Amino acid sequence: MKESLAGLPSHQLLAQVHALVRMGNAFEAEMLAHLGEVDARRLYLEEGCSSMFAYCQRVLHFAEAVAYKRIQAARAARRHPGLLEAVREGRIHVTGASLLAPKLTPANRDELIRAAAHRSADEIRRQLADREPKPDVPATMRRLPTPAASAPAPLDPALLRPVRRPTRGAPNRSRDRAGRRSGASGTRSSLQPTATCTSRSRSSGRCCAIKSRTATSERSWPERWACCSGRSGPVSSASAPRRARSCRTPRSAMADPGAVTSLPRSGGP
Repeated sequence: MKESLAGLPSHQLLAQVHALVRMGNAFEAEMLAHLGEVDARRLYLEEGCSSMFAYCQRVLHFAEAVAYKRIQAARAARRHPGLLEAVREGRIHVTGASLLAPKLTPANRDELIRAAAHRSADEIRRQLADREPKPDVPATMRRLPTPAASAPAPLDPALLRPVRRPTRGAPNRSRDRAGRRSGASGTRSSLQPTATCTSRSRSSGRCCAIKSRTATSERSWPERWACCSGRSGPVSSASAPRRARSCRTPRSAMADPGAVTSLPRSGGP
């Protein structure tokens, strides 16, 4: 069949298409007439269906939209035979017939069928809307509701809590902790007085002049231990004792910047 259509001349192919459309229109009109008779006799009950719509869906296997349109057109065709003839002749399609069905009356059926001939579904809807225009929306006035005064949002009690500020002369513990950490890790600090070895007696191997002053830099305790013990070169914290007691500045030297204190030499190489 496909090979025969491929070799068919164009004018013959178009002629056969028109002939099939005419046959389809006649077949559609006959189907509408039969469906209308089945609906009038309520034969769908014998098929175990509660309605004509259910019969078209379950028994005839129509789609929902197709079943609705054909039932509407079939019922209108029984009341208005001119609509069935218009479908048979191909002047009105099934969708157009279903749109005209609720609007047809014995007084306007001829006019509506004639106006809907060879029209699309949208054009038929527009024609029906023009024949029965809806009234304009009446002008009304209403009072708009007054906006309620928005109350201020409640403040968070945590925000109202006073901030405590340190008083003058009070010891700053966090600063002291930071200074101790910086001295232990070998970092620079300029917040507390430090002791520096200013001279050394090579014969005795003792720190002979330890002055307490406020410096901008401080040695780490491994470096101070190496200075007091006579070591030279780079010193790591692993080679130095855990506590270099010889490099600690006495309280007297801290109190008197000009004091000179001799400390015993710690054990070295």
